[in-house]
Amino acid sequence: MKKQMAIPAGCFALISVAVLLIPFSGSGETGLQRGMGYAVGVLFWAGLIGGIAVYVIMNRKYRAFLADSPGRNRIPGVFRFFRNRAAVVVDCVLIISLLCVIAGAAWQSLGMAADLIFLFLLVTSVYLHVLVNGNLFAYILDTGKTEEKEKRKDEEEKEIQ
Repeated sequence: MKKQMAIPAGCFALISVAVLLIPFSGSGETGLQRGMGYAVGVLFWAGLIGGIAVYVIMNRKYRAFLADSPGRNRIPGVFRFFRNRAAVVVDCVLIISLLCVIAGAAWQSLGMAADLIFLFLLVTSVYLHVLVNGNLFAYILDTGKTEEKEKRKDEEEKEIQ
């Protein structure tokens, strides 16, 4: 994943960590469980608000470039699949983890640890799916490819001279 997308992805990862901590939180039997309950809520909301805020800021920063981008698509990233290499990996994990969560809920035979892991993967891959299939990520990828081509072209010209 490109460096620019690491911050919103990290913020959204906090939500997945909150999902992992749910079994350790409680309704207040002990002080530790109550504290974990608050931590889960704080991680969830901090991740959600932080991820959305950073993504909106990045979107505004690149708005002018995105409008002129030839590969721009009006369909939101949430409705697109397999748009680039990163999206292929994330979307495969999304589909597999979704099937495992459904199977675990239907048959209740996977065990709590497996259910929790697949739920973690599902939540993580849903947020990453939206990020890597969106126009902003496509623009960042295209920009990186263009800069890389220009750099190679300059190096080739220097070698010729």
